[in-house]
Amino acid sequence: MDTQETLIVLSHHDFVRVTAFRESPYPGMTEDIVQQVFVEFFAKRDQWNYDDDLRPLLKTMTKYVAARLWREKSRYLSAVRKAIAEEVRISVHNSDFPYEEDMASLHQCLNKLSGRARKLIELRYFSDIPIADIAERLMLKPNSVYRTICRLREKLKACIERLGRGGVRHVTD
Repeated sequence: MDTQETLIVLSHHDFVRVTAFRESPYPGMTEDIVQQVFVEFFAKRDQWNYDDDLRPLLKTMTKYVAARLWREKSRYLSAVRKAIAEEVRISVHNSDFPYEEDMASLHQCLNKLSGRARKLIELRYFSDIPIADIAERLMLKPNSVYRTICRLREKLKACIERLGRGGVRHVTD
């Protein structure tokens, strides 16, 4: 990778990551999408004019890569999980919420959680690990992990709502 390509990755990584997160029905797929977009972008490097604004091209590529990876992953999901994930993906895609503000709020609220609670959320939603596997890894009962994650989701939701009204208070688990 030459210097110009390195600068392209550095200057557009966050943009592609935000687009990938928005297009991905699973947060755990975001980094895979980002990586694949840049692999495909540089595979066709001779076709692009680096003097043009690359964001529209990268945005389109990200959408197509996300859709393709989603189709590949969803082959193995049950019909119910597939329908739910697709509904969430469509509703997020069609909404006009300010992504950066929501993500900043989420990260602030996550940082207010204890280490154990944050680890549960990260394993489940950012690493896409099933509850049974989390329970086994942490030597807990699956039902206990499920209930804890449900409570944490409610606390995160309340924290984000409070932040929208002017400030984050401590979230307790």
